[in-house]
Amino acid sequence: MLYQEAEWLSRTLDRIPVVELSPMLNIGSSTREFRERIQPHIHSLIFTRLAARGVRAVHCDLKEADGVDISGDIFDDATLDAMRQVQASSVLCANMFEHVENRQSLADRLLSLVPPGGLIILTVPRSYPYHKDPIDTLYRPSPQALAELFPNTEIVSGEIINAGSYRDKLAKKPWRLLGHLLRLFTPFYRYQRWQQSVGKLYWIVHPYQVTCLILKKS
Repeated sequence: MLYQEAEWLSRTLDRIPVVELSPMLNIGSSTREFRERIQPHIHSLIFTRLAARGVRAVHCDLKEADGVDISGDIFDDATLDAMRQVQASSVLCANMFEHVENRQSLADRLLSLVPPGGLIILTVPRSYPYHKDPIDTLYRPSPQALAELFPNTEIVSGEIINAGSYRDKLAKKPWRLLGHLLRLFTPFYRYQRWQQSVGKLYWIVHPYQVTCLILKKS
């Protein structure tokens, strides 16, 4: 999750009453180490603030690890049933839709986790490099296109936000730019890797963008 994305979620969730958020299922949460050390803005901007307001977050991920409350595949019915036992008021699913092949099935399962009036909180890259986890379908929707996966919902908030660029990483490790420039001249070596390396040059001058969306189930 990008820093600006976490900021948007923090600001927007601050305006929503606790009763509409808690308990919250965080689908695709990753581990405590990831949320608190690798990308600490996830913890500080989102979950620390939610906890201070009294929102209970239940973290769900494919892997069993520290900081994961429910482990398993959301496409597995047993895992979905375990999530339903939480009786969530809201579901947060950040940066997951570009990594699944059946987006409609994921949307349907997320909808099944909240009651009428429940909230679905989503982020998906809008303009961002190819990144496997373990796949990237290159799904880069607008808020309206993403909302179309969720029938019988209304948009509470939807926005495309700018979220930095590849320049931010190069500012910290400028020698990477030389590597990308040298790689331009070797397309014959590991062509897919060459495409990825050269493709990153686009985001030196173009911003990363994220689609952020909150839906309410009718």
